[in-house]
Amino acid sequence: MHSDTLELLIKARESGIPVVLVTCLSNGEQSLFYMDGEIQGSELTPSRINLARKALQNDRCFVDEGNGEKFFFHPYNPPLRLIVVGAVHITQDLVVL
Repeated sequence: MHSDTLELLIKARESGIPVVLVTCLSNGEQSLFYMDGEIQGSELTPSRINLARKALQNDRCFVDEGNGEKFFFHPYNPPLRLIVVGAVHITQDLVVL
């Protein structure tokens, strides 16, 4: 991974911005796809943009093997939060005090 890509990825993670790291497995080229449609790095085809959106929605990594090339999609979503209301005995087991 190039240092520029790593810096952008770290910056997005610290800011809580959902981003997908798309890596071409044949040549190692990488792109960052942001939820707002912005792309950093090499260009992505419309079908790969849709796959990047799918990766963010499902919060799962996967490999796409379309057109003879393999692309790895790695989503980085902000951590989920659980809001617990109430203080009954069941709720207390969900919360680390």
